This record gives sequence, C-alpha cells and structure tokens, in this order.
Amino acid sequence: MELIFIIGLVIAIYSFIVWFKQKKVPNNTVIAFTGGLGSGKTYLGVKYAIKHHKKMNLLYKLRIIKNKPLFYSNIPIRYKRKKWSKILEYDHLTLKSRIP
Repeated sequence: MELIFIIGLVIAIYSFIVWFKQKKVPNNTVIAFTGGLGSGKTYLGVKYAIKHHKKMNLLYKLRIIKNKPLFYSNIPIRYKRKKWSKILEYDHLTLKSRIP
C-alpha cells in the first residue's frame, strides 16, 4: 500500500514539474512547424490557431480589445460547430486587397 502511494506521489511530482517547466509560445512571433510527411504539422498549426482565436474572442468579450477578431486561413478550418474560417486569398498576401 505504501509503495503504491510513493509511486503515485513520484508520478504526480514529476507531472507537475514537467507541466510548469513548459515554455509558452509568445504572441507576435513566427511559428514554423517542420518535419516529414504525416508528422502533424498542419494539426499543430490548426491547434495553435484555434487556441489563439479563442483567447482573442475572450479578450473581445471582456472588452479588453476593441475589434472583433477574424480568423483567416488558406485551408478551411471549422473552429466551432457551424463557424468556419474565412478564406485567405492571394490578393490579401500581395496586399492588393485589405483584410478588414
């Protein structure tokens, strides 16, 4: 019984150390996901984009930021049940048309 408690305690302490030592991805940085085929680059990119969009929506609802955040992507991303990302077009990238 004591051995199970000690093993559980060691696993819990290790988990807390790993959790709190992780570095956060700072805002306003360029993030590049590299790797071979099927390594999860798109998955991680979508995951970070949705997480950031949810955070910005919360700040908008708390009225910390004034403009409603928009979600543009070159691939279709469903971030809520019936909400999809807006299409990022070539004209946006070449600055021929503006993103509102």
